[in-house]
Amino acid sequence: MEMPAISVIIPMYNAKRYVRECLDSFLAQTFTDFEIIVVDDCSTDSSRAIVESYAPRFNGWLTLIGTQKNSGNSGYTARNKGLNFSRGEYVYFADADDFVTKTALEELYTAAKNFDADVVYTCIRYIYEGGRVVETRPDGVGRMRRANGIVENRPVLESNAPQEKAKRLAIFMNTFAATWTKLVKRDFLVKNEIVFPEIKAGGDVLWDTELTACAERFLRLPTAIYFWRQDAVDSVTHGKKSTDKQIALWCSVFVSAVSFIDDLFKRMEFFKQNPNTYNIVLNNFFNSCFNSNFEARLQVDSEKIFEILTKDFAEKNLDADSTVPFLFSVIDSLQKNLIALQQQNAQPPAQIQKRIAELEKRDRYNKSYIAELEKFVADSQRRIAALEGRQ
Repeated sequence: MEMPAISVIIPMYNAKRYVRECLDSFLAQTFTDFEIIVVDDCSTDSSRAIVESYAPRFNGWLTLIGTQKNSGNSGYTARNKGLNFSRGEYVYFADADDFVTKTALEELYTAAKNFDADVVYTCIRYIYEGGRVVETRPDGVGRMRRANGIVENRPVLESNAPQEKAKRLAIFMNTFAATWTKLVKRDFLVKNEIVFPEIKAGGDVLWDTELTACAERFLRLPTAIYFWRQDAVDSVTHGKKSTDKQIALWCSVFVSAVSFIDDLFKRMEFFKQNPNTYNIVLNNFFNSCFNSNFEARLQVDSEKIFEILTKDFAEKNLDADSTVPFLFSVIDSLQKNLIALQQQNAQPPAQIQKRIAELEKRDRYNKSYIAELEKFVADSQRRIAALEGRQ
């Protein structure tokens, strides 16, 4: 079988509610030179059977494979396995609970070929909830540009200069790290040995960091092609965790990922030549992890966070003593205190609010008094005019 232009890789776990819509969106593509590789991460529902029923409709261009056991890591193992099976010139990742526009692959491939791009990054996405699009959302860079009156309406090939790459890493948290925002040249991934770190979470952020640092031709495409479902359940990238597990997950992920980040700086030429970016990358990933458990952390105090992390790190045999849980709890406390201070400054003190209310009341009284006075003057003028008329 000849090499397709694009390999679409879809990790899947218990996606029976949504995988039909996902596959239907690829069946409807205006671009036809692609293969679909669905990687089942040991689903326990009817997802596999649904995908198998679609195989004839793709005329041999749909492959269903699976992991030996559930990876439990947001689909990173499944994506790596799909990448190993792929044959396309370019690779595109989608999630089984989402779907794309009918021109998605055509727009991505056309842009990639026109600019000979290593990476095509779509910086706008549709937010899909309750069966409808609730928002068309640009990334943080796009929102900042809009606020400054800059309209993004055409593809832009980002500069390859080291200082510009460093700037992109510095604003990394204002872009979308999601894998489905990128079409990537497969040879580029193979040459640079870029795979997903098989950690519990955050692997897409680290994968995206490598893309940003390695890509010589990085294309920013201001086009929305992807419907990101917000109300999916039981899928690879969705699912609820308890407060304790949420807090423990993202903190332990950061600790585990530091060694991976260290390896990046030893292995990759760009990072070797730009060691000053180490703090940027580490800070980006820390913020990504710490912000991901923010809602959970609001539900407990800092002492409880120290207790949760000390227990979790011991159970996982992480290479970290009590210093790390302590520092996490201190940062949590400082962040919460800062938020409280900002909220306090945003609201006038009680005595100021009381004074404002008094002045507003006085103002209403004065306006009422003036209105009565104006009415009295008008009445007086009418009476005088009537008297003068009699004379």
